Amino acid sequence: MKDILFASWCLFLLIGATELSAQRFYRLPMSFSANGENLANPLTGGLNNPQFSEVDLNNDGIKDLFIFDRSGDVSLSFLNLNIANQTNYTFAPEYALNFPSLGHWALLRDFDQDGAVDIFTSARANGGIVQGFYVYKGFFTADNVLSFEQFNFYETPNNVIPVPSLNGNFTQLYVSAEDIPAVDDVDGDGDLDILTFSESGGYLYWFKNESVEKGFGLDSLKFRRADDCWGKFFELKTSEDLILSDNPNDCALGLHSPVEYRHAGSTVMSFDQDGDGDKEILLGDISSLRLNYLKNTGDNENAYVTEQDASFPSYNTPIVVVDFVAGFYLDVNNDGKKDLIASPNDDGSAVDYEVAWYYKNVGTDDNVVFELERKDFMVDEMVDLGSGSHPTFVDYNADGLLDLVVGTFGYYQVGGLFDPRLFLFENTGTPTEPKFDLVDDDYLNFSQFGNLSWDFAPNFGDLDNDGYLDLLVGEEYGSLYFAENTAGAGNPLSFGNIVANYKDINVGQKSVPYIVDVNRDGLADIVVGELVGNNDINGEACSSLTYFQNVGSSNNPDFITDDATAPNDKCFGQLLTNNGSGKSYSSPVLVDFMGAYQLFTASRNGKIQQYDNIDGNLDGAFNLVTANFGQIREGIGTHLAIADLNGDNQYDIVVGNKRGGLGAYITNLFTDGSVSTITPQAIVSATIFPNPASTNIWISLEKQGNTAAVYQISNAVGQQVATGTFSTSHHSVAIGHLAKGIYFCQIQLGNERVTKKFVKR
Repeated sequence: MKDILFASWCLFLLIGATELSAQRFYRLPMSFSANGENLANPLTGGLNNPQFSEVDLNNDGIKDLFIFDRSGDVSLSFLNLNIANQTNYTFAPEYALNFPSLGHWALLRDFDQDGAVDIFTSARANGGIVQGFYVYKGFFTADNVLSFEQFNFYETPNNVIPVPSLNGNFTQLYVSAEDIPAVDDVDGDGDLDILTFSESGGYLYWFKNESVEKGFGLDSLKFRRADDCWGKFFELKTSEDLILSDNPNDCALGLHSPVEYRHAGSTVMSFDQDGDGDKEILLGDISSLRLNYLKNTGDNENAYVTEQDASFPSYNTPIVVVDFVAGFYLDVNNDGKKDLIASPNDDGSAVDYEVAWYYKNVGTDDNVVFELERKDFMVDEMVDLGSGSHPTFVDYNADGLLDLVVGTFGYYQVGGLFDPRLFLFENTGTPTEPKFDLVDDDYLNFSQFGNLSWDFAPNFGDLDNDGYLDLLVGEEYGSLYFAENTAGAGNPLSFGNIVANYKDINVGQKSVPYIVDVNRDGLADIVVGELVGNNDINGEACSSLTYFQNVGSSNNPDFITDDATAPNDKCFGQLLTNNGSGKSYSSPVLVDFMGAYQLFTASRNGKIQQYDNIDGNLDGAFNLVTANFGQIREGIGTHLAIADLNGDNQYDIVVGNKRGGLGAYITNLFTDGSVSTITPQAIVSATIFPNPASTNIWISLEKQGNTAAVYQISNAVGQQVATGTFSTSHHSVAIGHLAKGIYFCQIQLGNERVTKKFVKR
């Protein structure tokens, strides 16, 4: 069995957290496979609008990978296994925890050349209103972990990159939150400049970095607008082709172009295609499916674009990503040459699969030639089901192991349609080590309803009190699908006809049902989350959940359709997952802890809320235990499923999100209702030597007492190859039987763990 690389799952907890509810949860390692292939990085949450940057995450001199996804503003970090001519990365989410909260776009660049990358990102992050740049200065901590602090610009009140204005004051260096600028050494003088479009679009501005020239050094950022019309071209709002100038000294159309020509919405990637010292451009446009290649025949101080390829690369397979493409230039296959990744930049309406077109550079960095390798770079190693993943657990084959069913918003289809499904992952592992294999990518043929609805949210429960589990599925327009399980207790699930508009229940939009006997009268009720939430009789927002009480009999469930008619309660719990404004998109789960319910609900903003004081208080306000359960960061539009997956009597949580993937975590809650008081401590200090090694490695561990340590060794593709325990401070492990290559050794001592890399030669 292939296991996930243990290095992927060593998460730090937030230092200084004082409340148990504020603990940051560990990731839960689980194996997944699809189409007979084990997924190397299954639980990353998926990708929709990824942006790629090189970064050394752990100060080992190896360029790792950082992915920022505009869809949900999610930061993902991956360690590079550094195998020549291969794209091998392992998910290392602990490093992303040290990144600041980012929004819209993020580019990692080392502007001061100190070896720690810095971040250039949109000032519109976290609700900001300024169309400009934030900069975060990178540095390595004492334990060689990349961290950041915001760079201060005292010339502007919003702490964004300033530029001198005509009146002698300063204004912000403009960049639209929808755009992606180029941050590169445009003029070849050794520091980083910026290329970004003007406020009205059309012309590309060059902001020259004059920090060195003005005597401030590389550790400052002093920009001046050096060219109002870099390249002398003009970008139209209705055409993929640019208007080029016929004179290297004049702007196309002149600087004061007609209003009807002006345009905003562009991505800019700069690179020196031909090694002549000046920069060419790959330009993405909000109205185009492609990247346009702009050939610079000027020089590094006076750019002049004379050629364009609007179907780049026309000499190979042209990029065709639905709506608004962005390009990223970095070496992803460890051959020392920079490659191209092209991704959709339009959050919400763009393609949500094949979102990373990887073009290998088969030339050199002085004669760049791109050749398409694949369209799903990194995505093919993840559980990524398009958009809007809604997980739930059920033992579908009655083998005693919980399986996983995931409903989806659907795969994007040309024309604005979607292909929604239920995906069935069978648990083929053991009671202590789950492993999920995709066995049905259209479970119960739910795609048949795709022409009517989408955004399927499944939940299983015994609605008719016959001892076996039925199925409810929420959907885009607020109603419910129902399928009765006719298999009999103890048998694999078998469903009759699927019934649409079950009991005519409708909550408006995006129904997310949960089946549970809320009032403990022996009849299964339904709690339904929804998009917007409900108002009370005074028109005030009162709850993001609706409670439909079962008014039927033991074997004949029935519900009152009107959510405002008692005993239904559209102000259930008096809780708002939207913090009183905006969209809720609530996703409820009720867990019975030894006779006392707790409610967990995910939401549009991505945070999971935890409530208690439910039993005996169904008409009242539930008590908010924590507004950010586990400090889980899976993006927006989260949905959750909770169960003990590995038999340790501690609940685990699987979280879906807008990007269509999954994350998994170990919670602090035991099945008996108690809360873990263990706060994971600093990562244990360990050394492996010799490294490289041929026959044996020694694990040297700083430890006291006779507590046994556990080690697990995995190879570069995630297969566990050795495991064992030891109680001494130094322990020898035979590795002579292993093939040559890179290996990872996870060492765990009590609640501490660390992963070390070594080479078998």
